[in-house]
Amino acid sequence: MIFTKQEKNIILFVAAAMVLGLFWFLIRKFVLHCDRSPDVLAKTEHAVQKDRKDSAGAVETVSEAEPSAEPSRVSMNTATMKEIADLPYLGDTKAKAIVEYREANGAFETLEDLVKVSGIGEKLLEKIKPYIKL
Repeated sequence: MIFTKQEKNIILFVAAAMVLGLFWFLIRKFVLHCDRSPDVLAKTEHAVQKDRKDSAGAVETVSEAEPSAEPSRVSMNTATMKEIADLPYLGDTKAKAIVEYREANGAFETLEDLVKVSGIGEKLLEKIKPYIKL
């Protein structure tokens, strides 16, 4: 079968698009972990029961409670800057802005009040809602 130059270019373009799409999919899945929902993250954060020896040689059993249906939430009205900074999608800068806003203006009345904080928009608020409460 003989292809024209234009057909060869189209086939090459489609093949390149498929390779790039596969590459992007693999990066999102294995590097960026974009396929993880808050429920999956909460379950993977719980350790499996294990035994370990402490420095005195005694055996200490370490176990955590069963993962709940919802991940534990951090109160935006009482959390420290470190607790806020440890949340997904937030870092030290946004945590500092939240604490400073809270100290200057008082407690948040609704979660939507967080958009008044510099650096927090509607999209970010929707991403962090599974992790926060008032």
